Parts: sequence; structure tokens; C-alpha cells
Amino acid sequence: MIRLLSLLLFLAGSSAGASVPAHEDFALTNVTIVDVERGETLPQQTILIIDGHITAVGSNARLRVPRGFRRIDGAGRYATPGFWDMGSEVFNARNSSWPGAFELMLANGVVGTRDRGSDGPLAETAALVRKVERGEILAPRLVWSGKTLAVPGVVPVRPNQLPVSNEADARSAVVDLAAAGANYVRVTSGFPFEKWGRTVVDAARRLGMGVSGWIVSGWAEAALAGMSSIDHLVDLYRSTSTNRARYLAFSRDPQVRAEIGGDPERAYNFFATLRSTLDERYYAETLRTLGRLKTSIATNYSGMIHAQRRFPLRIASRATWARGGAKTVALPGPVASAPAQPGVEAALFKNLKDLHDAGVPLMTGSDTGSPGSTFVAPGPSVHDEMLALVAAGIPVRAALAAATVNPARYVSHYVPGVEATAALTAGSPADIVLLDANPLESIANVDKIHAVVFAGRWIGPKERQALLARAAALANGSPWNVPECLVWVESGHSAVSSRAT
Repeated sequence: MIRLLSLLLFLAGSSAGASVPAHEDFALTNVTIVDVERGETLPQQTILIIDGHITAVGSNARLRVPRGFRRIDGAGRYATPGFWDMGSEVFNARNSSWPGAFELMLANGVVGTRDRGSDGPLAETAALVRKVERGEILAPRLVWSGKTLAVPGVVPVRPNQLPVSNEADARSAVVDLAAAGANYVRVTSGFPFEKWGRTVVDAARRLGMGVSGWIVSGWAEAALAGMSSIDHLVDLYRSTSTNRARYLAFSRDPQVRAEIGGDPERAYNFFATLRSTLDERYYAETLRTLGRLKTSIATNYSGMIHAQRRFPLRIASRATWARGGAKTVALPGPVASAPAQPGVEAALFKNLKDLHDAGVPLMTGSDTGSPGSTFVAPGPSVHDEMLALVAAGIPVRAALAAATVNPARYVSHYVPGVEATAALTAGSPADIVLLDANPLESIANVDKIHAVVFAGRWIGPKERQALLARAAALANGSPWNVPECLVWVESGHSAVSSRAT
């Protein structure tokens, strides 16, 4: 009860500069650990958590819990590493459709996210990140670019982008982003990576940063130039078409863009042509290169039309936490009336399966917060990503790895200043999702979250509900204060027991 009261007091008074409730030392006992890497489970395990990290893991019979330690019984439950969203605009989401974005992520087991750029001033974003780091705001672990590098011209530069006009500008922008505290560099589709890519990668590497982004030219060439990860699955088929030069012109030449994109039917026919003209040899070579270099791909399926059509009830159920409610998560008119495009999702799923089979690390990335994805809820959309991967024919273990092992390895390699958990082993940050059912038996079980451990903080069922209640209140513009929540808490929560409550 004290822990929950501490969280409630913090949530109610965070604007006054309160500190996030500190991690505590405890033992999670009788739990089944999910070894995502091997696709195995280890039953009857104890996880010892001290100072925000896992200090020991072992069988209940062999691992001794220090006297006086709090014990939380995880019998019948399954522990996985925390989930990551590697393709969000979470800062924008908080300022638009999903004001409780941080709370939604944590309540749904998303312990870290990679943000693609904020609409706000760079200094403002940096200040927010520092507040998170100081413990003044409860938020997932943040990997952030500050702004995305873009070239004015074909598409108007968005507020979350930093315009650059030449190679020297791009190099200087990398230095400026690093000076502001950003810990990776991102480029967008209008950025000519095929010309300036190596310059940006070299400048970023000198400052200890990786480069990611939306690549419309060759993916293999971008990987060979040092790109650490690539966003947006849809551009794999577009950039490996025999007509890829035309697609590149569409992305670079305003006249071509206007000619093709000015009419919806003409645009649909153009992309259909790209799908039907695959350069088989170049496609295979691209897959081999990405697999050999282990260039990660953030899938961003959740932001597609196909996700809206595949998961309409799941999306609609999240209206409580959206500013504007049902209007936010409803199918927008242009999407609802768009041609069904039969076979398109199947083709994209084949791309996903081919990437997996080639050994390319896939990472869940939701697209939440971007202008065309207002319906994408921070947090549960990562679960949608995993469901889609399995629907594409990817093994359940690999789909779970896309939200856990693969992002954690990426972050550990390219963003060493941010901690991430690839496996529940001694020395890892205590970022754990405790599920009521085995996710290796069905990926749908990732929805069945009982509790979350974030940086050693226990977020049990009541704490999760408090986070969700705050997210709903923020979305609806209603007051959210301690007395209201305490009435609810007192009526449904007894003293701490030995069960994982």
C-alpha cells in the first residue's frame, strides 16, 4: 500500500517537481523465466533485484533470498524482458492524441522507446529528457534524435525535422544534435542518403552515435554505408523494384511527385506497379547484405492501413486514453474509403518473413505520434506489432525477440549510455514484464500483463491501473488527484501479501 500511495502522490504532484518513486530491493520467487533467445522456459526460478538491477537468478531451491527481503510470489506467471518501441514519436504523442503516452507505455510493458524527433524546440526536448533522467517524470528509457534530418523540396519540412541544404549542413547538424544531448541521428525519405550518407555516418560515429532512418534508395547500399537501422517496411519492395529509379525520382523530384501523387488512383497504380516488378536478384542481394551486416529493421506495421483493418476492435478499445476518444482511433475517411488493395498485406508479410529468414534483426516500431498515425496507441501497439509478425509466418520466439532481445542489443551497441535488458540474467537492468500466460505458446499472451518491473520499481496490478487512470484523465482533460484514487485503492487493495499483487 505504501508503494502504491507513493506512486499516486508522485503522479498527482509531478508538475511540482516530485521525484519518481525509487526502485526497491526485492525477490521475485516461483516465477517461470522466458528465455527468449532460446525459446525456452525455466520454471521455479527466483530473481533477486537490488539497486534497480538483477543481481542473481537461480532455482528456488538453490538461490538464497537475504533475510528481511521483500518476496513477491510469481507462481503461475511468466517473466520476460521488458518490451521496446523502436519507432515512435512519443514526445509528439504526449502533446497531441495521447497525453498519457509515457504512462500507457509503462502500463503495457514498454520500458523503452526510440523517438524519431519532436515538433518542439530542441532545447525543450532536451530539458524534458533531463527531467526524466533526474527522476522528475516517470517515463520509459529514452533513445532520442531530437530532430530528423530533412532536405526542403519535394515534401514540406515537418516541425520535427531539421532542414539541411547540403553536405556541410548535414555534418554540422549532427554536431548540433549531439551537443543538445541527442543519442542517435535520424534521416528521412527526402534526405539524399545515397549522396551524403557516409558523411553523416562518419560524423555521427565520431560522436558515438548511430544513424537510422527512412531510406527510399537502396537498403543494401545504406547498410554498407554504415546505417545502423532502417525504418518503414514498405520501402523494401519499392526500393527493390526494377522501376526503383522512378520511385527515387518520386521521392526527390517535385515535378514527378506532383505528377504521380496528385491523383490517388494514379498513386495506387504506381505503387502496384512497383510491387509487381520486383528485381529478384537485387532483392536477394539486399536481404543477404542486411543479414550479413545485421542491419536492424523497425517494422512500423502498426501505422499502416493494414493494421487498422486487421485490428479494428483492438484499436477501438483504446479510445479511453486518446484525446478526442473514439474520433482519434476511428478509421479516417480517406483510409476507410481507400481501395482494399488485395494481396498488399500478404506481400508485405512476405517481405517480413524474407527478412527474418535472411537473419535480419527485426524490431517492433509503432509509428505512434506521427501525423498519419493518430490512431496508434503508445504501448499496446507494440503488442500489435508482435501479433502481425506471427501472422506473417515468423516464429513466436522471433516475434517476442523483436520487442525484447533485438532492441536491447541494438541499444546496448549503438546507445551505450542507455540501459536495456536482452535477457533476465545477473547484471541486467531490472526491466521485466510479468505475464499470466506463456507468450511462447501464443503471442497473444503478451496482452495478459499482470505486472511490470521497471528499473527495479514494482508496478503491480494496482499501480498499473493507477497509470492507466492517469492516462485516461489526461486524455479527457479531467482532474486526477490523490483523494479520488485513494478511495478507489482502499476499496480494492489490502495490505501487501505474498502474492504478486
